[in-house]
Amino acid sequence: MEFKIEKEQFLKSLQKIQGIVEKRTSMPIISNVLLEATETALLVTATDLEVGMKSCYSAEVIAPGKITVSAKKLYEIVKELAEKATTKTGFSVDVHINEKNYITGNKASVEFLKLKPVEFN
Repeated sequence: MEFKIEKEQFLKSLQKIQGIVEKRTSMPIISNVLLEATETALLVTATDLEVGMKSCYSAEVIAPGKITVSAKKLYEIVKELAEKATTKTGFSVDVHINEKNYITGNKASVEFLKLKPVEFN
């Protein structure tokens, strides 16, 4: 899965779900966020089994896909990614999530645990 999105927009989407996802749980999947890159957008979904949130954000999707990753860790990673100027008004983040548990973006590569999207449903 690979997409480009404005950093501030992505950070705000991840920040919104921080209050929803469970920090300590016997079900690791509910501390994760589901990212789904469609042809033209990025869907961000989170739940604690009582409250849920699903948002759609405009993104340049290079390779569609679906993945769940730790909401807290992803937020921290995106916050620290190097910014790449794309316009005079903002910055974008290039995110590539591969099958070997890495997220890469703008000169950074981070390895962490991901879970199958099927477990999120």
